[in-house]
Amino acid sequence: MCLNYYFLRFFCSGSQCSFPSAWHGSYFHLGYSSSLLVTNQSITEKGECIWNSGSQYVLQGMDGGEKCWRCLSIYRKHQNVLQYKESDCEYKSQFVYPEELCMRIPGDGSMFSMFRKDAAATQCPLKGPFMFSYAKGGTGRPCSYPKSYMDTCKDHNRLQLHYQACTDVQGSESTSEQLKCIANWNEGSKSYFVGELEHEHRRNEERRYRCFVYEQHGKAGNRTVRMAQSSSATCEGLWSPAEGYRVFDMERVGGSGERCLFPSWFSRHHSWSALDGTLNLHVNSGEKSFKLQTFQNYLEPGESQFTCQDIIKQDRDTVKVVHYVKSDCDSGYVCAIISKVADNVISVQFGEKSRNPSEACTDLYFFNPRSKLLVSRTHSAGVCPLNGRYSLESLEGADTPHLFTRCSSSDTSIITAGCGSPFLRVETKCSQSNLSNVEYRCHAHWTEPGLTRLILSDTNTERMLCLSYTERQGRVSISSCSLEPAQMVLQETGPCLQALSSVSSSNLLNPNLTLAFFLYISSFIFFKCMVI
Repeated sequence: MCLNYYFLRFFCSGSQCSFPSAWHGSYFHLGYSSSLLVTNQSITEKGECIWNSGSQYVLQGMDGGEKCWRCLSIYRKHQNVLQYKESDCEYKSQFVYPEELCMRIPGDGSMFSMFRKDAAATQCPLKGPFMFSYAKGGTGRPCSYPKSYMDTCKDHNRLQLHYQACTDVQGSESTSEQLKCIANWNEGSKSYFVGELEHEHRRNEERRYRCFVYEQHGKAGNRTVRMAQSSSATCEGLWSPAEGYRVFDMERVGGSGERCLFPSWFSRHHSWSALDGTLNLHVNSGEKSFKLQTFQNYLEPGESQFTCQDIIKQDRDTVKVVHYVKSDCDSGYVCAIISKVADNVISVQFGEKSRNPSEACTDLYFFNPRSKLLVSRTHSAGVCPLNGRYSLESLEGADTPHLFTRCSSSDTSIITAGCGSPFLRVETKCSQSNLSNVEYRCHAHWTEPGLTRLILSDTNTERMLCLSYTERQGRVSISSCSLEPAQMVLQETGPCLQALSSVSSSNLLNPNLTLAFFLYISSFIFFKCMVI
């Protein structure tokens, strides 16, 4: 039987107390061996809710086999974080009003944190990249040279931290950590966020969760951040960005301050690709970034976003650029030299990835870079530089240019090209006695003293290759435009008139080609008549 009105109302009338549905779920709580489950009317290990007013909840639990009651002041900091202070668990004889229990919560009592398990990732409040120094304990000597590096991942829900080791700082080490952001909130001038460390050695829940407090100053490229990290899976005791298990001084990496734009000869062609298809480059609108896809071990396989960070040097046909590069959670700075070779052909050289933009173009990261030719397929085909009819014979001991002739072995091939036409035809009698006839489109060409390089595309497969040739020798490749070592001997066997007479009727239906043929024949007959 209840002893008085208050006990009648408080203990006997049945609970009208319930927790908001947004709180329901399973939570990690430091110090408990298993998860705490928040339901409509109870919290595991804490008890059943029987009274509440505002943020204060009185729960009935057990202590030594006897019923007791405690008050919790609960604050929802984020959909994935609950924090609370609590009173001692009191017996029935120790209080009269439920409010008494809540008044007994110490003002300087611990603020406990509960982190939702299997929480969905949220957008990280810090947007990188940042260079930073760090110190352990807040009072230790900072590891500031070389600078460490932090950046947001491509999905903006994770942070990647690369710690550098400093030779003069004990306890510093070179390591990387990836952090999934699961909550963030503000308290006055300070901001907080909670992250899950996603490395294998962090599978233990007590080592997985960490809380951070930070303050930001400045804007954009001039932004600085002071931040502290908790020593355990709680936000308790993390009062200031200057005190914590680990303290960070971060400075956001900005560009040179000038408008960083690619040259027009590069950006006006939005799509570029390597001859062998191992690399595709797409220039984005705005002319200061591009997407790079690589399919073999040239750079890092996969898709990366390159953004112009700083132009180091530029002249008419060449530009040297530091790029900010991001691929999923990996980012950094890559130096590249881009050179115009022809109207629709460029040469690119990429260095290694640096975490510091000022070091990207130094010999430490830009040493012996490999050159790669890229071709724009959107460019209209031009007239072939070869004019006439040529014989092609393989050099003894050289690899057979079967990519060009479509024969694994052959005696002689005939090339017909030029004379106002954008096409080049290769006719070969293969060793199996069948005739191979391949037609190419002359896509681009450029000349050097005594040497011509010609980009060809197969009219049927769109496969591209490069024919490099002098007056006597040549080589065909799908990966470069090198003449060494030569594969074949080229010899002119007929002038342009003979070549035109051998062009198929389908090609002669081309109005431009027909007109060129008619004008050529007319001038030839007129010249003969004048001689007579």
